[in-house]
Amino acid sequence: MSKKSNSGLRPGLCTVCHHPAVDDINQALMEGMTLRPLAAIYGLSSSALSRHTKHIGRALAEKRQHDQEVRFNAYLDELELLKVRLDRLFRKSEDTHSLHISLGCLQEALKIITLRARLTQTPNGRI
Repeated sequence: MSKKSNSGLRPGLCTVCHHPAVDDINQALMEGMTLRPLAAIYGLSSSALSRHTKHIGRALAEKRQHDQEVRFNAYLDELELLKVRLDRLFRKSEDTHSLHISLGCLQEALKIITLRARLTQTPNGRI
């Protein structure tokens, strides 16, 4: 019976886990690179890479999910920054009585609010 570390790797058995470029290999696997070219690049066998992907599959899936969440949250942050800037512009336009700019700000703010609501909607339709 082999011991597994917390990361799901089997360092006593897996040649890929012991490879000096294991982080680069895992990144390439996560990005969807196929096994044959990856094996050729790093001097490994396709079967070793196949075994490696089986025992790190969950870790790669979790990493992929985490990276997606980070990108999604960064996108939401950008939307929020745009909304803050629009709010600031709207207040200035009110002070100068620029109605066409005020209306444009309100229209763009509504687009941002609608997009954010669509993006953050849960499967059952509630935010």
